[in-house]
Amino acid sequence: MRKRLHLRNRVSASTRQRLRNLAAVGTIGGLIAIIIFLYDFIAETRKAKAEQQRIQNTPGRHQLDGYALRTSIRFKQALFPQGAGPQTPLLVSLRLDALKQEPFGGRVVSKEGNDITLTYSDGSTPVNMHIERYEPQTGKLLAWIYPDREIPGESLQFFLYLGNENAASARHEHKAVALWPVVWHLNGNFNVHGVNPVAGEYKGIKDEEGLFAGAKDFLPVEQGAAVFEAAETADLSNGSITLSCWVKPRMNGEKAVIFSNQSTQGGCSMYLNADGKLCFNLTHKNGKIVGIDAEKGGQALADNVWSQVTATFDRETRLIRTYINGKPDRMAQAKDLPGKGAWVVLGAEPSLKSGFFNGTLDELRIGKVALKETEIALLYQLESSADMAIEADGEEVFAGLPGMVDLSRFEAHANAGHVAVHWTTREEKNLDFFTLERSNDGQVFYKINSTFAKGETGPGERNYMMLDQAPLPGNTYYRLRFTNFRNENQVSNVVHVHHDAPPTALSIQRVEPNPFSSDFTVHFNSKSEAPLEVKLTSISGKVVHSEKMLPDTGSLNRYSFKDQTPILPGIYFLSLSQQDEQKTVKLVKRM
Repeated sequence: MRKRLHLRNRVSASTRQRLRNLAAVGTIGGLIAIIIFLYDFIAETRKAKAEQQRIQNTPGRHQLDGYALRTSIRFKQALFPQGAGPQTPLLVSLRLDALKQEPFGGRVVSKEGNDITLTYSDGSTPVNMHIERYEPQTGKLLAWIYPDREIPGESLQFFLYLGNENAASARHEHKAVALWPVVWHLNGNFNVHGVNPVAGEYKGIKDEEGLFAGAKDFLPVEQGAAVFEAAETADLSNGSITLSCWVKPRMNGEKAVIFSNQSTQGGCSMYLNADGKLCFNLTHKNGKIVGIDAEKGGQALADNVWSQVTATFDRETRLIRTYINGKPDRMAQAKDLPGKGAWVVLGAEPSLKSGFFNGTLDELRIGKVALKETEIALLYQLESSADMAIEADGEEVFAGLPGMVDLSRFEAHANAGHVAVHWTTREEKNLDFFTLERSNDGQVFYKINSTFAKGETGPGERNYMMLDQAPLPGNTYYRLRFTNFRNENQVSNVVHVHHDAPPTALSIQRVEPNPFSSDFTVHFNSKSEAPLEVKLTSISGKVVHSEKMLPDTGSLNRYSFKDQTPILPGIYFLSLSQQDEQKTVKLVKRM
């Protein structure tokens, strides 16, 4: 009996040991499984965060709710060699069909344009702006932007939003910008934009058509002046100053004051002297006046012609400068900072007894910065040829419409000599075609090719593939544009791929404008120093222009075509040939 018990105990002990061994193995396996799970979880979390960061950093990825349409607008980079600082006002001048009010075939709801707004390149942060003119029948928009941040010249992109019923009843409020506390647009009234309206009186002043919208015409009489209370937010004492405006003077051989807030203890004054030269004086706290007055040099303004005049004082260098039409005029040195000024007077001396301005003023700005010479030249260039300064991208309808596409996959892969772009849709609603677009910076996109949608062919996924036969060297960004049968558009997210081009690769990046009226410019890359031939051929095969050039392998090449003949309107093919390679794009010549 004892023996049997002893045997049973031995069997039980052996079983228990095996169970302990199995438990140990299970514990180790469980730990390994947990480690693998945690590793995968951390990797997926990092991947998700990286994707979220990529989406957040994608220009224009975010959108404003409630708007039916937006379009990308960008200032031409050639105008901004040094970039545009936060102190540089920007003028947006556009005429688009989409900007017409809805009864006239556009997408704007309000006849005053109250549902038009602008954001920075992220697509969501509003820009401080003021609409000076909006024409609902023609789609003409004239708006001023006052950025409050540094904007590099290569990314001067904004988004223009319109078509929001909720915003149509609200009027635009031009919020104060610290660097530009006072702005008179002078378009029908003396409301001050940028600070709370200041009380004032003015008589004998009439409205006149200005360069941008309305302007103010001043008469050389005692009552022909505008007087405003001094605004604390516009106090220019002890700091840098910029005064800028457009003037069309009627010369009469007498001093003509444009702006003055001078007192015996401070302030400044900008005026034309008896010779028609631009002058700018500062008054120090001790009553001493210093500045640019009767010194030699300087340019006299043209009679009854619009000119942009600017005066600056730099607190750091104590230099006083004047500029005419974006170019330096005269300069003086001040030892002390200006004192605090008094009442603001436009069109006369503070005494209202002399210095009457005879002519028209438009767009008068007071800034608490001293603009640089390059910035002043930029302002003149922008405001004297505003319609040529910006470009508008295609429309992007993203709200107020049902989703056109349920996109389950969108990716790009670099291969030998080309990039293959694949995408898959789960559902397509009234979709007409896809357009593949690419960019070298993720901001400005250009069309590569289009393909028709497969349509609503029942349940299941629909697969597409398109080749970029002439990919750009380095990083390239792709997106899809969806167009329905009403010619409305939506855009996809952005994907990017890196393509290592062979040493002799030749690629056309873009041609602008296309269609063209007279001239166009082709931007291209070449990895070979061999001579390159540029040829323009008509649709019938006739060569209308041919020229050879040596490309630069280290940077983006530009070739500008000047239509001097001129050539007839129609379809043409532009080809670039280099050694055994040739790239061709289709162009359209307008009437």
